Amino acid sequence: MSLRVTVALSIAALCLSSIATGEYQSSVSQATGWDRTWLLEEVTYIISDKEKELFESLSTNDERIRFIEAFWEVRDPTPGTVTNEFRTEHYRRIEYAKRTLGEANIPGRRTQMGMVYILFGEPLKKRRFRSSSLAAPAEAWLYPPIKCSGIKYYFHVLFFKRAPREGYQIYKPVAYGPRALIAGSRASDEEALGRLLRIDPLLGQLSLSLLPEEHRPIMLNNSADIRRAITKRTMASEQVLKAMLESRNYMQSKTALKLERAFENRTPVEEAGRYRETEFTGAYQFDVIRDEDGSAKLFYTFEANSSQIAMNEFPGCHCALLHVRVEARNASGSVAAESENYVSAIFAASEIYLNGNVAFSHEGKLDLQPGDYRIHLTASNPIDMRYFEIEEIVSIPRTIESRIRFCSTLLLRGTWDAAEDESGMDTSYRFYGIRYRPNAERILNQGREAKVFYQLYFPRRDRVSSLTVRYSLVSGGRILWSDTETLYSNSLRRGGVFNRTVSLPTRSLPPGDYSFRIAAASLSPPEARAQIDFVIVPKTESRPTPKLAKVER
Repeated sequence: MSLRVTVALSIAALCLSSIATGEYQSSVSQATGWDRTWLLEEVTYIISDKEKELFESLSTNDERIRFIEAFWEVRDPTPGTVTNEFRTEHYRRIEYAKRTLGEANIPGRRTQMGMVYILFGEPLKKRRFRSSSLAAPAEAWLYPPIKCSGIKYYFHVLFFKRAPREGYQIYKPVAYGPRALIAGSRASDEEALGRLLRIDPLLGQLSLSLLPEEHRPIMLNNSADIRRAITKRTMASEQVLKAMLESRNYMQSKTALKLERAFENRTPVEEAGRYRETEFTGAYQFDVIRDEDGSAKLFYTFEANSSQIAMNEFPGCHCALLHVRVEARNASGSVAAESENYVSAIFAASEIYLNGNVAFSHEGKLDLQPGDYRIHLTASNPIDMRYFEIEEIVSIPRTIESRIRFCSTLLLRGTWDAAEDESGMDTSYRFYGIRYRPNAERILNQGREAKVFYQLYFPRRDRVSSLTVRYSLVSGGRILWSDTETLYSNSLRRGGVFNRTVSLPTRSLPPGDYSFRIAAASLSPPEARAQIDFVIVPKTESRPTPKLAKVER
């Protein structure tokens, strides 16, 4: 019997047995080596009960290998791309837990802190509580709603130790009560709550409920109010903790169906005409840059925000996927050059919920001969079946004049990610181990660093010994900062190109409109000038909430 038929029958039997008896009696697992390590160490917190039973019913290594491939395939939020963001993020969390959340002889991935971090990633906030009145230090992690796990409210996870030498465990307000947090067990819940409120009001509230929406003011010196607060405890916190710990089983029947399809190597048939057009409200830029060989290339970039692009939500992160196609048509209407690829990005839930919005950007290049072209960019989103279009006329110069020539300056946004992009090629903008992307929107948050990338062109016959470049940052007609730099011929690239990156002193600037100006001159005129305008907005500026796809997984 083929693997495809075997797996299909196994899943069918699993579903029928589950319906008839409420449980599935799997065969004795034959897995004893690497596969058991994968099952019990790597995916133990995210594999559903049905998937685990199916995996344990497999009898050959080939079947287990195909199962593992399908397991990650059905969880890939951006199919068609090189990277499986879910898998990458999962193993990053495991590595973080291994490095930082271990306790005594317990590996980080096996601790309760490690389990929560692997499930939900980085919390929005962490709060540590220390006091001689506590049994041991306690720590609270705040998470946003995680609807894909059945959790619809903001919630804390409170970790505490019953004794200093014990490991951290998850606190349950009803099961344990406030006195479990206090050193010694003779105090009543009322006395313990009073002590906790004096240590930290938040700790006192968390001892009664892990849900911020259930927190109510408590009069510290009013014993009746303290007693009333204790008697009004609900089971909501325990229900959220249960949903958290059982999140791997949430909507598992749909995951099992996807797994079956993946086993059978079946993919959904794309239906023509399903995509609907939507207006693009972000920023974009088309520019001509010059490679070291002297050839001209069209550089294109666009930037949208998370409120414009539907994303899939996963525990602790959001994933975006766009199918981007770029065409350059000449005067006759024929396609002179084209590019097509899938672009994906993963954002931490804490980043989105704290900032309200994050930038999604993409850039690329096209090789074009001199002439005029109509550039047409189409980006379609398979998550919500919508697409947007960008179109512009661009001229590629036939020759470079015998004078200094700028490409348009590009404002860059630091992503703090030194990884390679999906094509396996280094991004064009990587400095000091930090990866930068073009900020086509030209908006900076207060306190953030900004860099500007630009190119100066020279014909090969006009090599120069030196070049003086003047920089100035202007706002309201006043020069806030200026600097001068001398470029020498030994830094001139092949093709007569100077590639330069300038750091702007934007961290300490208040919100407002700014202009960055560049002027370059050699010993012989003329002088070349360029300018880029941008806006600095307050840190607390409200942003649109991310657009999450209403897609059941």
